[in-house]
This record gives sequence, C-alpha cells and structure tokens, in this order.
Amino acid sequence: MDNSGIKISYAEFSRALHTPFQGAKHRFSQRLGFILRLETATDNAYGEASPLPGTSRESLEEIRSFLSQTDSFSLLSLWEDSQSNLAPSLRMAIDSAMMTMKGTPPKNTVKSNAVIGIGDDAREKVMAFWASGFRTFKFKVMPSTTVQCLQCLELLRDLSKSSSENHSIRLDSNHGFQQSEIVDFASGLSAYPVEYWEDPIPLEDRWAWKYFRKESKFPIAIDESCDSLDSLDSLLEENLADYFILKPTVLGGFAITEKAIRKILSKGKKYRITSTFEAEVGMQAIIRFLAANGSASLVHG
Repeated sequence: MDNSGIKISYAEFSRALHTPFQGAKHRFSQRLGFILRLETATDNAYGEASPLPGTSRESLEEIRSFLSQTDSFSLLSLWEDSQSNLAPSLRMAIDSAMMTMKGTPPKNTVKSNAVIGIGDDAREKVMAFWASGFRTFKFKVMPSTTVQCLQCLELLRDLSKSSSENHSIRLDSNHGFQQSEIVDFASGLSAYPVEYWEDPIPLEDRWAWKYFRKESKFPIAIDESCDSLDSLDSLLEENLADYFILKPTVLGGFAITEKAIRKILSKGKKYRITSTFEAEVGMQAIIRFLAANGSASLVHG
C-alpha cells in the first residue's frame, strides 16, 4: 500500500469502565487515550492509542505532546521504520488502522476467558458467566481473598459436574503474594483444573520465583514483565515461565506481537493475548488480529 496519500487526524477520548480494574500499581475507573483516523481519497480507518499507566512505557501526556507536534508524513515514516522510537501505543494504533484498510475481516470466532475480581459478588459473577457460556475463568486473587477464591473454584467444580462440561481456571495475582503467603494456598489448588497462575509473586525475587515455579503443580505465566521484545528475550533465556501473556498495545502493535509469538513458540512455550482495557476501536483490532493470525483456536484474555 502507498502510504504517501494518507492523512492522519486524531481525537482524545475518555471511557468509564463498567467495573473498576485493580492492576499491580494502579486502580482504574476509566481509560483515556486517542483515536487516530487514517484517511485516503477512497477509504478511512481507525486505530486506538491508549497507553496503560504503570504498564506502558509511554504516558498519555507524551502521546498528546507528540501528536500535537508531528505531521502525518513524519508519523507514518516513523511507523514504517521498525527500528524507530515510535511509542508502542501509537504503533499499535497505526497497525490497527492499516490492518482494516488491507481487507475484509476474517470470519473466525475468537474465544476469551471470563475475568472475575474476588469480591462480595464473585459467586454471582461466576454463575452469570457460566450461564453465558464461558468455560475458562480468570480470577484476580490476592492473599486477602484466597478463601473467597476457593469458594468460587468449588462452585465451578459443582457447575461442571452437574452439566458434565469441563472448565479451566486461570489465576492472576499481579505479583501480590510473598513466598511465605503462597504455599498453603497453592497446595489447596491441586483439586482444581488450574491452567496457569499469572504473576504469582514478585519477579524481582528471582530465587523465590524459580523455587515456586519448580515446586508448583501447575504452569506459571508472566504478564506485566513482557513489555518489549528485549524483556521477552531475557525471560525466555532464564526459562522463567511456561506461558507468556502478550499485550499488543504495550509491546507496540501486531507486527511486534507476531515476532514475540514466534520467539515463544520456538522455545516450546505457550502464549495468550490480552487487552489493556482498550475502548471499542482497540478491542475490535485485537479480535481481528487474533481471528486472522491462527490464534482463534486458543482461549485468550
């Protein structure tokens, strides 16, 4: 595609989250970002640049300043140069729009896990998601919510038995456990179909991480530290996980995400793709990417 005739405009947006999200360092009640419009004489397409505070390498303020000072030609030139320092979320936005311009959406269905924060309404959410057809559940569990989490896992086991349908469990702790806190809880999980545990303890404590992974009865996943190809290379070299959770907005778009997938598979590891609570434009782009690249058979999230 000849990019010389493409004009880029943008608008800032704010979207309230239906349920506030607790990350490792921040609690989010809304998502802020930019919608980019790429326009030619015959077509137009949209992409989303919404860096996630505490996870993305760039900030919203840096994106705002950069867009206000950069023309369409310069922005596209930086995007075309895979070695440039274009902010990851902006590269993601242009990737998304270009993918739309290149053709019709694939028809594959993309599967996702249900995400459940452990609170007073966790059991009700489990039952609602089960009734909606979800069979893979990710629980955001911390040391203070282990009892409630086990109650939800027991409920799922009952639902599975009564319907004769299998299910799988994913846990995500945002590095919230210490080694002294995690052993008893982990030992009680052997009765449940845990697919993997994401970021269970602080990765900075390499000895504790490696020891827990060695002793764990189920696979361990890394999410928040997979923020670039360089960091992924280091994690793979140290053999620190069985699964790697990839965020295209954080990595820098779909071309880089595809490179990351190839690296992971070449080491005999597994991957899943997840979002950073993008708005509709960003979410649709991720779904389109998954439906097109052969990942539709996996359950992402």
